[in-house]
Amino acid sequence: MTRPLAGKVAVVTGAGGGIGTAAVNRLAELGAAIAAVDVDAAGADAAVASVREHGGDGISLAVDLASADAPGEIVARTVDGLGRLDVLVNNAGTGTKGEQFPDVGAATFDRVIAVNLR
Repeated sequence: MTRPLAGKVAVVTGAGGGIGTAAVNRLAELGAAIAAVDVDAAGADAAVASVREHGGDGISLAVDLASADAPGEIVARTVDGLGRLDVLVNNAGTGTKGEQFPDVGAATFDRVIAVNLR
């Protein structure tokens, strides 16, 4: 198999599960080094462990994307740890987990907007 992303670095947000984990694995198969970002440190660590088990390279970043400083932190830590940044999979998202919209409090609403849109 060709590895068209060899020498490239990919950041994947929401890397700890579902689509994010699938993206991490596919990008690693294509040769990219991975910066696995997730609010859950264990999830990000597991994604990187899988990459390394298959001979790839990566770093784990436990970052809360609701923070206004998150984008700059992710870029700085990725470049520091892997030397560059070429690909972004902006996959992370959150929701209200069963609350009906009229019942969602301001803090929950603000967090959903911060993670999903900002």
